Amino acid sequence: MARLEYKYLVRYEHLERFRSMITPFLDRDVYASNGDIPEYSVRSIYFDTPTLRYYEEKMEGIDVRKKLRIRGYNGGGKNPEVFLEIKRKNIQTVWKNRAPLYHKKVEDLLQTGDVDSFIITDNGIANAADNARRFLFHVYQHALQPLVLVTYEREAYTGRFNRDFRLTIDKNLRSAIYPEIRDLFSEKHMVRCIPHHFVVEVKFKNRMPNWIHSILGTFGVRRRAVSKYCIGLEAHKKVEKHFTKHAVRACAPAVHK
Repeated sequence: MARLEYKYLVRYEHLERFRSMITPFLDRDVYASNGDIPEYSVRSIYFDTPTLRYYEEKMEGIDVRKKLRIRGYNGGGKNPEVFLEIKRKNIQTVWKNRAPLYHKKVEDLLQTGDVDSFIITDNGIANAADNARRFLFHVYQHALQPLVLVTYEREAYTGRFNRDFRLTIDKNLRSAIYPEIRDLFSEKHMVRCIPHHFVVEVKFKNRMPNWIHSILGTFGVRRRAVSKYCIGLEAHKKVEKHFTKHAVRACAPAVHK
């Protein structure tokens, strides 16, 4: 399903006030925790090419682009369900293709390409097997490799008067470079990325409500191109205008096998 997605950076000292101002218009997300704050952890391993094509496309402002990632939630557990995701973007319109599987089976899938054996097809996600094949096509076609693990805590809300509206507050953004698939739920080697700000994302189908325009204006923030993938990578100072040989080699071990 296509949707519009706008992002904003807000300073942490405004968090309590911002939360109190949006509360009358929102309900807590059904997937969030039952505590006072409706939040959960989001963990994503992003893939890129040997020349960091997806990073470059974002930095150059290419309108039509994509990201590939493996996403999990919270602390994992024995063998949690995770998702292969392709996030496609055309200017501000976003689509996602998702395919669920068990975390322990991700490396087997990437090595064998055996979608029928490893993708979960009975949990309500439409076209899961086809979505997995699309993911694998890009991985094999462009020699994609895991480049950065990005983790944060997400407060999630849905519109009280418009159920198609969604707002999230992403806090404590941190990252680790060159992860293994098994590191998806790890906190080792993490670097704090934007210590003074949290990220607000608003997602909607047609028109952003006036009330959120007004609230965001109170804090003097403007819509920005915020990429957690790029922020997470740049936090390790591994990206320069011309990529270092170290970054290229580390990103592309499969190319030289």
